[in-house]
Amino acid sequence: MERARPRAVQGPLVRSSGLPSLPAVTAIGVVGLGLWAYTAAAPSLSPRLEVSRSEAAAAARDMLAVQGFDPDEWTESSAAYGGFKLGRRARLRHRFVWNEAGEERYAALLGEYLNGPGWRVRYARFEGDETARAEEYVVWVGPDGVPQRWRHQLAEDAAGAALSEDEARTLALAALGGPGAAAHLCELGAHEARRPARTDWTFGFHDESVGDLAGGAAIVQVRVAGDEVFAVRRWVSMPAGWARADEQLRVRLLLAAVPSTIALELLLVAG
Repeated sequence: MERARPRAVQGPLVRSSGLPSLPAVTAIGVVGLGLWAYTAAAPSLSPRLEVSRSEAAAAARDMLAVQGFDPDEWTESSAAYGGFKLGRRARLRHRFVWNEAGEERYAALLGEYLNGPGWRVRYARFEGDETARAEEYVVWVGPDGVPQRWRHQLAEDAAGAALSEDEARTLALAALGGPGAAAHLCELGAHEARRPARTDWTFGFHDESVGDLAGGAAIVQVRVAGDEVFAVRRWVSMPAGWARADEQLRVRLLLAAVPSTIALELLLVAG
């Protein structure tokens, strides 16, 4: 007796999950890869370091040799700076000029009033008395190998001259190229600091040739120790309250990014 063959049981139809087809996924991947490549290849306003550590040190020694400096008596050290190695205040100035003054003004100020990449070459002594060990020379060398600024740090009790304000101002202007070269500088004030064996002066100037920077200003500071100019600094001052408002904005953006990050992780898990 022939047995009856069992009939095939038809189950419920399985519907597609609705995920994009392979060509669509491929197209999305290609677009994403293209955007990433464009971002990675986009030119940067920040110049690259074109000199090595030894070349930067040689440039620093050549600059200090004009002042009668003998590097053989000092211990030399150097380090690259720029980017995330800048201090918080310096990064704020970069962000302020970029956001408020624009890309063109940012590029014009980079390297002079805004610190770009470069080398910091330091000369110090680790032998002798406390006064000798506190003295140091620091030279900041730009990415093209040209020294941009320097500092000659003296001990608090190092001996020196006690110049009047007018005499110290003459030295400060001479360091900036003389009264003719500094005609576009508007003096903001002078500060006197009496040391145990000398008098130090600090002069601040507003560089009016730079123009308005959305409420900010280009500042030049010259410091005189005794009868020697030991530091010249340049930076961009920011309007009062801008840094606080920028920090609050960044905090809000960070908080807003948390839900989107969670949603992305859930999508990845679901996928």
